[in-house]
Amino acid sequence: MGAMAVLGQPRLARGVRCRTWALAFAATICLAQGCAPLVAAWPLQLSPERVGSVGERTETQDVASSGGLAVVAQYRGGLEVIDVSDPTVPQFVGRWGGSWQVTGVDLVGTTAIAACGADGLFIIDVTDPARPVTLGRCGTIGVASDAVVEGDFAYVADGNCGLAVVDISDPLRPVGIGSNPLFPSWKVSASGNLICSSGYDGGLAMLEPYDEWFQWRVDRLGPAPGGPFGPEAREGDDPDGDGLPNLMEFALSMDPLQRDGGMVTGGEPVIGDAGEPALRFTVRRNGVNDSVDYVVEISEDLVGWRFDPALLTTVRDDGDALVVDVAMGPDDPVARFARLRVVRR
Repeated sequence: MGAMAVLGQPRLARGVRCRTWALAFAATICLAQGCAPLVAAWPLQLSPERVGSVGERTETQDVASSGGLAVVAQYRGGLEVIDVSDPTVPQFVGRWGGSWQVTGVDLVGTTAIAACGADGLFIIDVTDPARPVTLGRCGTIGVASDAVVEGDFAYVADGNCGLAVVDISDPLRPVGIGSNPLFPSWKVSASGNLICSSGYDGGLAMLEPYDEWFQWRVDRLGPAPGGPFGPEAREGDDPDGDGLPNLMEFALSMDPLQRDGGMVTGGEPVIGDAGEPALRFTVRRNGVNDSVDYVVEISEDLVGWRFDPALLTTVRDDGDALVVDVAMGPDDPVARFARLRVVRR
């Protein structure tokens, strides 16, 4: 590669989340910003009507529904399972936990996640709603008051011990993988790329969900007083000053605190699978990475970039490397450039 130059700097505007960075495979490294607005809407119903009810509960703490089932957390009555397929005539069909304290619940398909105070987090199968069955349990260091599921993880409001994260990819063996004790947590909810946690005093903390990108920053850029990362741990930060933002360093298995290279090799002249000349580029990847997508784009002028499968052939794409051939036929323009765009999922 030739000399490298940063062509743009990341900017974060109100209501906008920057999630895309790009690396050119030629004489230039490009920092490309791709932003998508975050839009939220709350439907307003001025005259809600009660269409049905079941029983009279005085200690109901939380409720979650999926399909035609609802699960209701009772403070001293365990977890109730309600058939709400006909909302005008809901029917009590089962109970889990007897007189246990359940203060928070989430329901994903036919799997319920229950926060049970000092007893921790329980995973419950309600496939047969009349006979709920415990699948697994994970203790927490605090008092579990609420829980929400996002992907393979349950986020547990753990009282004064903050927010706990439990890996529930194997519901028979849930495993606690960490916690954020900086803010007391009483209730928790999830929305896309944000985990929202409220404390006893009414404060609200907005947190990122746990994934490989999160853990990489903890390992490489933190922890620090006041948070899990150091002060330069955002996607677009460049703590080592080498022109590559943190997200690119993460995707290419680089050290964000050391100016290093060797992540891209090429273009090597080759004869492609179709018998046409091509330039071959090899990108070192960060293992099997579920947090980002790798997109190769091409340009003839370093201004307009596009993904063109007719000119790109993926030779290899695994946890170790991404190898791509860029077609360079006899009728092609004098110059053709390629770049890697890394996009957070």
